[in-house]
Amino acid sequence: MSENKQFFSVVIPLYNKRPHICRSVFSVLNQSYDNFELIVVDDGSTDGSLNEINEIEDKRLRIFEKENGGVSSARNFGIKKANADYVAFLDADDEWSLDFLKTISEMYNLFPNKGMYATAYKLVNSSSEINKIINNENQVFEIEDYFQEFLKLRAPVNDSSATVIRRDLLFTVGLYPEDLNNFEDWTVSFKVALFSNVIYSTKILSSVHLDTVNRISQGVDKYRQLKSYDKLIVKIEEFIFKNKLNRGNINLLFESQAKYFMKNSIINREWEFFDVFKKTNLYKYTRVYQRILYVSKLNRITLFIYKVFLLFR
Repeated sequence: MSENKQFFSVVIPLYNKRPHICRSVFSVLNQSYDNFELIVVDDGSTDGSLNEINEIEDKRLRIFEKENGGVSSARNFGIKKANADYVAFLDADDEWSLDFLKTISEMYNLFPNKGMYATAYKLVNSSSEINKIINNENQVFEIEDYFQEFLKLRAPVNDSSATVIRRDLLFTVGLYPEDLNNFEDWTVSFKVALFSNVIYSTKILSSVHLDTVNRISQGVDKYRQLKSYDKLIVKIEEFIFKNKLNRGNINLLFESQAKYFMKNSIINREWEFFDVFKKTNLYKYTRVYQRILYVSKLNRITLFIYKVFLLFR
């Protein structure tokens, strides 16, 4: 196989996405770059999603069915079935632009054998589009500080539907955590970014659709979000300790997330939620001055002043 014709495995986890799955599948099959296999893992759909793609005749398409286990379980199943050295991911309600895989291949040729390749992406709903892109003088570049870029972008550097990861590295980081319903993709990306280099393209080549049926991020309450993020922190800290890795600026990212939960608690006067937050691993990433402000639930005057301060920052 030519070095300039890198082979990819594309994994689409599918669960009750009947209105959208064809859009996702054909955005892969119609790529301008054709050296790939497409693995669709149906995770126990009950809405007839598979009926939409079962009649597609394309030798690159492989369809598997399994009992429902969640998106991480479906992705892990697909990774284990993959034949390529690099695995690309696409959610069943998202889509790629025509040249996504071609661009990833070009990135690979410029920076071969790196751990992760990602492109800019856009968030799409029925009324708007928001581009998520890292500004850089180069169209393709090696990210020097993944976590600093995350903070500047105020969003994930890479969406799961705009990411390609080396298959052996996926096993090194422990695959996708099947006990998380949120932030499972962040967990993998953070581990990979701590362990290896990330190559990025400023081309917007993936569309992440927000107003689709059965989207996991819909209807997730703040308690579940906090619990999932707390599990993420534990997993990342264990991974850093086990592999003796440099933490870099990931602490700043955790501090930012701690501030987010704390700030919202104050603005919304959600003292019960704040009491839960204080018992989490995330709380240790708050600053000393913040802890002083919250040392007593009776100190409502101080809390009110701090709330006003946050509103005018």
